[in-house]
Amino acid sequence: MSSATKKKHVIAELMQAELRCPHEDEAICRIVSCPGNNLHEVEDGNGERFLVSMPNKFRKVVFMKRNDIVLVKKIDEGGKVKGEIMTVCKTDHIKYYRANNVWPARFTEQSEQNT
Repeated sequence: MSSATKKKHVIAELMQAELRCPHEDEAICRIVSCPGNNLHEVEDGNGERFLVSMPNKFRKVVFMKRNDIVLVKKIDEGGKVKGEIMTVCKTDHIKYYRANNVWPARFTEQSEQNT
C-alpha cells in the first residue's frame, strides 16, 4: 500500500470516527506541549500532566498543536509515557461529549478565561 493510500485511510478513519463516551481506561485530554519524538504532553480533566505517544499510523499524517483535544488510552506499564493517543477529537466529538456530560469542566473554565 502506498503512503498516499495510507494517509487517505487514516484521514477517513479520523473523519468518520464513531461518537462514543470514553471507557474507564480512557481520558479526554488537551495537548499542552510537543517535546518531540512523537511524544506529546497532555493535561487531563483533573489537571494531571503526563506524556503520551502518537501511534505509527498518525505519524506524518496528522499534525497536532497546543490546545487540541485528544482521546487517550492510559497504560499502566509506562515509565514516563502514561498513554497513547487513540483519536484526535473534532468539533462533533466535543459537542457529543458536552451533550453526554463527560466533557471535563476544567477545559470549559480555561477556555472561558482565555476569551
